[in-house]
Order: sequence, then C-alpha cells, then structure tokens
Amino acid sequence: MKRFIGPPGLIVVAGFMALLPALKAGVDSNPQGADAVPPDVQKAQQLPKGDEKTKALLAAAGEWAKKDPTAALAWSQQLPRDTPFSVSAGVVSACALANGKASADWTVQHSRPPDFGPLHGLLFVWSSRGDPATAAAWCAEAPKNARYISFFSVGDGWYLKDQPAACNWAAKLESVDDRHAAIHGIALKWGRANIPAATGWIKQLKGDDLKVAVKAVAGDWRANKFNNGSNARNEAAMKEWLDSFPLSDADKTEDLTGAPLSNTGAVAPKK
Repeated sequence: MKRFIGPPGLIVVAGFMALLPALKAGVDSNPQGADAVPPDVQKAQQLPKGDEKTKALLAAAGEWAKKDPTAALAWSQQLPRDTPFSVSAGVVSACALANGKASADWTVQHSRPPDFGPLHGLLFVWSSRGDPATAAAWCAEAPKNARYISFFSVGDGWYLKDQPAACNWAAKLESVDDRHAAIHGIALKWGRANIPAATGWIKQLKGDDLKVAVKAVAGDWRANKFNNGSNARNEAAMKEWLDSFPLSDADKTEDLTGAPLSNTGAVAPKK
C-alpha cells in the first residue's frame, strides 16, 4: 500500500505565524559582523527586553529587509533564542514581499533539509500576500530535495489568496510528486477552514490525488485527536466522512487510526 503523508518534518498549525517556534532550526550558521547590521537595528537590539524592543526591532529590520532582503534574512536566522518569534517571522515576511526569489534562493542555499529553515513561511507569505504565480514558477526550479515543501507551501498560501486559481494550478502540475505536494497544502488549509467545501473539491479529484487530499485532512484530524482528546461523536463523524470517498477499507482504516501526525508533516511521502 502506498503511504502519502510521511513523518513530520515541519509543523503546520494555522498559517505561517503559528509555525515552528524554533524557526532558526535547519539554518547553517553564518554570523554577521556588527558592521553589517544597520545602525537602527543595532540600536533596537540594545533596548531592554519587552514590547517596545520587539516593536523597534520589527520596524527597523522590516525596513532593512526592503533594501537588502538576503542580509536581513540571514540576520533573522541567527537571533538569540530568547528573541520573540514575531521578530524573525516578521523579517521573513518582509523579505518574501521585497524579493521572494532572492530570499528563497538564499534559504535553499543556506538551510538544511527537510524543512529548509524558514522556507515554508517565506513561500507561504509570497504566495498568500505577494505574487503566487511567481512563487509557483520558483518552485518549478527548486532543487529536488526542496520541491515537496516548496509546492506544499505555495499550495498552502495560494489557497488563501485565490482558491480557484490554486486548485487549477495544482491540478495541472505534470509531476506526480509536485502535484501531490500542492494538493496536500491546499487540502490541509481548506479542510481546516471549510470542510464541506473542501469535501466537494476533493471528490472531484481522482485516484492517488484524491487519496493525498483525504490523508491530509484525516492526518490533521488525528493530530488534533491526539493533542486535544477525542470522543465517540467526532470519531464517528470522521468515519462517516471517510466512507463518502471511493477508498479501500485498508485506506480508510489507516486514515482513521494511523499514528497521529504533528499537524501534518510537509515532507515527501513514503511510497
């Protein structure tokens, strides 16, 4: 039997701002000298810990990202661990919107698989708040070991901006692996937002494409069941939902009772 959703490599909770408390994980160490950091950013770093420091850092680093996104991105991935997550996340967002391609290129070159540091958040913002078609074009040129997380992330983000366009893009991807990654991202996001509408879309899919989408939603449900507890009612509802698809009994059993995923790992599936 094919397995479409592999072990977790990236925690996907409810969009980029809830991703990965340790955003810096998987990024190669390449510390910048103090003279490379703009004075406004250095000044903000010297402030006492608290909301004012966080606001000042976000503002100064955000301006830096507009002028030199790769330098700001590199700096954001080497911040002390006690720096609020919103600072690194805000810089990644600013870099994605300033120059998504340069920022994504830098991330792939300086981060380690399978999560590639801030790549998911960067592509999520680029496709949800920037130019999703350009982000999708970048995915088509991504290295092999970064393609699944890349197509997943663009599907995840593009869905928020233009659901019909995202679904149309995913359906036309010729590579099976790329298509499944994009479907995975869309199904995860849509399943959380509007399960009846997501179900209608999933039922239009065929074969393994349908299995991937169902497994994304079911895997997310299992993670929530594991983390938050479950009762007979919602488990019965999930079983009824699975029964509405043309899946084998073995597939349905795996989707219903398989090991819980960490809010579904965006990694290449094991086949």
